[in-house]
Amino acid sequence: MPITSNSLDLTLLDKDKQSIIYSLIEVELFNHGFKKTNQFNFHLGDIKITLDKIKIKNVKNKDIVLEINEGFLCEHTIKSLLAFKFPNLDEKSCGICLASTLLNAGIKLNQDLFIKLFNKFYEDISPSRDN
Repeated sequence: MPITSNSLDLTLLDKDKQSIIYSLIEVELFNHGFKKTNQFNFHLGDIKITLDKIKIKNVKNKDIVLEINEGFLCEHTIKSLLAFKFPNLDEKSCGICLASTLLNAGIKLNQDLFIKLFNKFYEDISPSRDN
């Protein structure tokens, strides 16, 4: 089920990119049965996630990858989200790049929320353009 405006506090979009990404991941984790143990830690069964250190481990302390929605949540995809920059392309291509990066990490947004997020990120982190 995609994350909707109803499942997310839209004042979040007033925050920085890292806070927004962590909140989107948090909502997906809750949607998949994870419990929050403190500000950045989540668990489900033998799986422990520490967002501020970008670690997803099993009970044997081994790195793991979670298949969520249409993507995979892991250290690599979280780091890709946090480091995301728009390519120096047209707006539509930039939207496709952002959508792909989110989906690769298993974060599925409804259209309305994606547009709001795109506008926020595009405004904040788009490459400079000569007009």
